[in-house]
Amino acid sequence: MPRVLKGISDVQNTIVFLMPEFPGHTHTWLWREICGLREFGLTVHLASTRPPKPEDKATHAFVTETEDKVFYSWPPKVSNVPAFAVWCLAHPRRSARCVSYARALSRDGGKSILHNLALALPAWRLARRCRSLGVRHIHVATPANSLIIAQIAGIIGDLTCDTTINARLEWWGGAMREKLGRCSVIFPVADWMRKQIATEYPEVLARTHVARHGVDTAAWEPAPDAAPRTGCLRVASVGRLHPAKGHDDLLRAVHILIHRGRNVMLRIAGGGTDRDRLYQMIQELDIAGHATLEGPLQESDVRALLDASDVFALASHAEALGVVFMEAMALGVPVIATRTQGAQEVVEDGATGLLVDIKSPDQIAQAIESLLVDPERRTSMAASGLQRVRDRFDSRVGARIVSDQIKSIISQNASRPNHSGRTAG
Repeated sequence: MPRVLKGISDVQNTIVFLMPEFPGHTHTWLWREICGLREFGLTVHLASTRPPKPEDKATHAFVTETEDKVFYSWPPKVSNVPAFAVWCLAHPRRSARCVSYARALSRDGGKSILHNLALALPAWRLARRCRSLGVRHIHVATPANSLIIAQIAGIIGDLTCDTTINARLEWWGGAMREKLGRCSVIFPVADWMRKQIATEYPEVLARTHVARHGVDTAAWEPAPDAAPRTGCLRVASVGRLHPAKGHDDLLRAVHILIHRGRNVMLRIAGGGTDRDRLYQMIQELDIAGHATLEGPLQESDVRALLDASDVFALASHAEALGVVFMEAMALGVPVIATRTQGAQEVVEDGATGLLVDIKSPDQIAQAIESLLVDPERRTSMAASGLQRVRDRFDSRVGARIVSDQIKSIISQNASRPNHSGRTAG
């Protein structure tokens, strides 16, 4: 068990981890971070803004372990509404601070004050939850409504919070100056995100620490395999079925290769709203024997898909970091990626994989073909990619950074009075 800070009790080493609509299909990275934080000595209680929609709910193995342990701040119980009204009347100063915060978000480009104030009820419920657990710090997965809820809960219950940044700042609903300014610490998951923060909000840079998402390399290891396969090149892709993922460019690349007489099989794993369009494309391109849509897969099935593949390819138009690249590399599979900011941070072009331009089926086809005809190059890229993931993208690396920073905040919280007992009741 990792050493914890001296003088901090088990209760004080406890946090609430607030996530949006957990557990969802794309939340494997959240579960890895939860496991990492626990491994490094934090007791982590799970909270979410609300339950995921049935079609968005994850099917991964961790769901059975977590679904009855998640506190949902919404929807409230009927009894919560009058109780919250009583609290507002009993604590006019804190209520006024909540209103002031909501107004500040509106001035900074966020949504309307009424929208922001509507989040006060779930925030009050979250503050009560933290009080019942003896928690004084909230770790927030994204800086959108989740962070507003956590920060209003902080006003109500005398709590601190941090946030993870896992996409461009403009994607999170505005009001970023106010939201980031109230965070004890900020965790961008990539270097390019830290640079964006430095440019747009330099006043918070001192509290900003890159904590990359990653893969558990102790669990994700290459299967003991034979020599590189020849003949049909098996290509895997994993990502939600959405136009931004560029699956249509992959299908066009397969069409190009088939007309060149190349033997390629593409399997795309993921669910989403673009399924019908992609299925129709497969029929129109006449590549049904060379491309399949596998649907959403559990983590173990994704691993099996990658294990059975020679190359991983994802043609995203934007990628914040790209954990799926790390997963493929951890299993010894060379990758083909588009030159998005995140992919360029993970993939070393020509060393661990190949980078192509966005929306370029011809370049994708050329990259696939170059690996088809050169199995030794695939082997070399696989080895380099595996080493890069182990060195830079093990999930424990980011979790260690987050846990160390949170423990420092907890230590500071322990030295100041706690008024939450009389404000969040």
